[in-house]
Amino acid sequence: EGRASDAAKSQLALLLTETGRPAEAAGILGPMVARAPNADNLNGYGIALADQDRPREAVAQFQRALELDPNNAPAFQNLGIVALRMNDVRAAQDYLRRSLEMNPRLPLALNTLGVTYARQNDFARAIDAWKQSVALDPKQYDALFNIGLVAARNGRRDEARQALAE
Repeated sequence: EGRASDAAKSQLALLLTETGRPAEAAGILGPMVARAPNADNLNGYGIALADQDRPREAVAQFQRALELDPNNAPAFQNLGIVALRMNDVRAAQDYLRRSLEMNPRLPLALNTLGVTYARQNDFARAIDAWKQSVALDPKQYDALFNIGLVAARNGRRDEARQALAE
């Protein structure tokens, strides 16, 4: 009904995106960032756009977030994720490394960096990045699955079994 605070609307939008409803999230965040942009809402809006397969528009929002806050690690993380979705592995690595230089405690950035290494057949570095991701957040199930899959394919069955059991 429009009575919620911007903070509550932002939280709702993030939940909508996480539950597979990015168009609704974008509908909430779009007017907010037009009226009063801030880095958090621009990142959320960009994520919602990316999840609607609108990567160029998403990139524009992350870049706007960086204009407001040049040291915004989540914006660099999100640029890395979108670059990887667009199959630009080198750009993804660059963005992800920058995000981790600013904040080494970003499990999603580490998980995504691991994917970039795996795409380059650097499986040891991939597994290391995924393990770092899980060490920061034991609920990084994508990273655990990635460890299990790649370790098993590379003959490291005990490591794979352990990751998949967690």
